[in-house]
Amino acid sequence: YLDNNDLIGSLPSEIGMMGENLITFSILGNDLNGTIPSEIGDLNNLVEMNLGSKFTGSLPSTFGLMSDLERLNIAKSVSLTGTIPSDFSLMSNLEMLVMSDCGLSGSIP
Repeated sequence: YLDNNDLIGSLPSEIGMMGENLITFSILGNDLNGTIPSEIGDLNNLVEMNLGSKFTGSLPSTFGLMSDLERLNIAKSVSLTGTIPSDFSLMSNLEMLVMSDCGLSGSIP
């Protein structure tokens, strides 16, 4: 958990190389911005992900590669645009999805 640590800047594309043992990635309450790199989908052993910052752009379709993901929170202050990628339907273990106030439109696949 890296919540509320006053982190600034953007998520680097190297995020996908954080290791296959990482099961939780939480960066709520920071001041991160920019787009969410597509390499985030390489974190395919994640069980929980909490993003909440000033991210812009669309959600990468690579989220669908995170088949072990059970809890995804992209709510609050996430200024995303576009629709929910159809690859979300590949996240077969997803039990909790929180997307309030995130700017996305359309239906959940």
